[in-house]
Amino acid sequence: NRTGNDVAAIKGALRLLEENKVLGLFPEGAISMDGRLQEGKIGVALLALRSGATVVPAYIDGTYPHKNMATDFLRRAHLRIAYGKPLHFDHLRAKAKDKDVQQQVTDEIMAAIKKVRGRIAPGRDAAEAEYAASAPVAKEPRTA
Repeated sequence: NRTGNDVAAIKGALRLLEENKVLGLFPEGAISMDGRLQEGKIGVALLALRSGATVVPAYIDGTYPHKNMATDFLRRAHLRIAYGKPLHFDHLRAKAKDKDVQQQVTDEIMAAIKKVRGRIAPGRDAAEAEYAASAPVAKEPRTA
């Protein structure tokens, strides 16, 4: 659910984690239309804190900016996936409901993903800046 909180999805994810199963998440909560890393959402932190699961940061390189369904379907992608060091947040489990702690954990996860990206795609930050300057990016509406 990319529109907000989905209680059933969170409960299902927690159940999988409690069964020691692996759960893959994109902490940004949405598909990046231009390939840039976006701000992480606190849902990934909430799951990590409530379940005690280990978080393994990963970065997928080789995806292209979204064009349209036909072009995306026909284009062959050569992907590389890299993983970072596992992150543990057991020491913060008692503060799982604290929004500041959730944001802190989210920020730490996103920083770890960016570090992994720097290892396999070291020029990505400069390329993102260049791409952002040359391509129109849809602006999100401002909220008060």
